Amino acid sequence: MTQSDEVFLAARQCLLARKETIDDFQAAAECCETYSECVSGDERTSLKMEFEAFAGDYASNFDADDDPDGLRQVASDLEALGEKFGVDTQDHTQGLLERADEIETERAEPEPEDDDGRRWSAETVVDDVQGMFAGLESDLRDG
Repeated sequence: MTQSDEVFLAARQCLLARKETIDDFQAAAECCETYSECVSGDERTSLKMEFEAFAGDYASNFDADDDPDGLRQVASDLEALGEKFGVDTQDHTQGLLERADEIETERAEPEPEDDDGRRWSAETVVDDVQGMFAGLESDLRDG
């Protein structure tokens, strides 16, 4: 198959025209790299503009269900594609990375103290048990 074959031209058109998901943009970027002589400057400019709009929407609407690794992966994918298309994605990826850090910080915070403000330890449990028995012993003697 040559680059002038109808099958190649149809595949090229499909890869460059369909850009609805991050995978679509990755396929378009791969096509541009692999067959650079078959992608015009106007097509590259169009891809760049479409990716700029996509990156902003994708980053702001991405729902990772509080998964810091998922957020970081999306940021990495956007950065890699941004480099391929010549688009600065830092404004979009920074928010994703900050949210990932927030989630991890929230998960790493210590548990709140008990309502009465004291922590239970083996020593306080022993003191409580000894006090309980002392109270029972006193009740039995007095009773």
